[in-house]
Amino acid sequence: SAASAAVDEMARFSADAFEAAGVAYDSVSHRFLFGDRFGRKVRVLGEGLDRGVDLVRAESAGFLDVRGLDIDRRRGDLWVVSASTSGNAVVLHRLQLVSGRPLASIAVPADLLPLRPVDLVVTDAGVVLLLADDGAVLRLRPGQTEVKRVVAPAFTDARGLTTNRAGDVAYVAHAGGLGRVDLSTARVTAIAPPADQSIEGILRLRQQGGALLAVQAMADGGSRLVRLTLAPNGRRVRTMTSFDPPLAAAPALLIVGDAAVLVSGAGCADAPGVLAPCARSLTPSAHGSPAEIIVRRFTVQ
Repeated sequence: SAASAAVDEMARFSADAFEAAGVAYDSVSHRFLFGDRFGRKVRVLGEGLDRGVDLVRAESAGFLDVRGLDIDRRRGDLWVVSASTSGNAVVLHRLQLVSGRPLASIAVPADLLPLRPVDLVVTDAGVVLLLADDGAVLRLRPGQTEVKRVVAPAFTDARGLTTNRAGDVAYVAHAGGLGRVDLSTARVTAIAPPADQSIEGILRLRQQGGALLAVQAMADGGSRLVRLTLAPNGRRVRTMTSFDPPLAAAPALLIVGDAAVLVSGAGCADAPGVLAPCARSLTPSAHGSPAEIIVRRFTVQ
């Protein structure tokens, strides 16, 4: 089914061209945070401003190529995952959200490498979950210093990760559709699509109010925002609703309050002009003219 969403522009700013790897929003300070993959830093933009600034750089935080970030809102921490191009070194960085001051760096154990991170999520309980492009899901519990693998590689071309509201189930977007991971038993199951609809091509995935919101790539090269309502057992999509207007490119997806926030503008080498995971971009693209980054809010009913 299709529906319309109220759309308004939250922010627009120019920045030197960079390849974005992760975006988050701090609702307390009203700032957007962007991972700059090859710049090896985190950039920040306040609402109402037209230019971002650097929050923290590799010189102080020890970043490798930045691959993703998320906020632990209860504890006031910013988590960043960085990795070498080969995937033979992967580090989780905990930073003070307000200042960007580095607090801890936790390396993924060598026996879990190589690893190419594509998404990072922090649950309400402070659990850090990391998704690799081969579908492996890793976990760091609050107060611990060892990253452990929840499930071995289980999907092809994994792209996005989110959890349910309780934080005990993870959902993974991958090339063939969606998978469900029980984080207590490590059981992995495929999620069945609704009748006559496809759940392939999902690039970004976030949870909102018991449903899943996603950015889905379309055959014409564009994308669309969709909402997926799951059956009670979480193993089948009961309804799938797409929202107008369609999107020219595949933007990053955030949940801010009751709205879906889509951010487009900074590009990946394999998808110019798109703010999306750069897991398959192995070399920096040329830094040319400034990028215009646009933040739009979709209020879906």
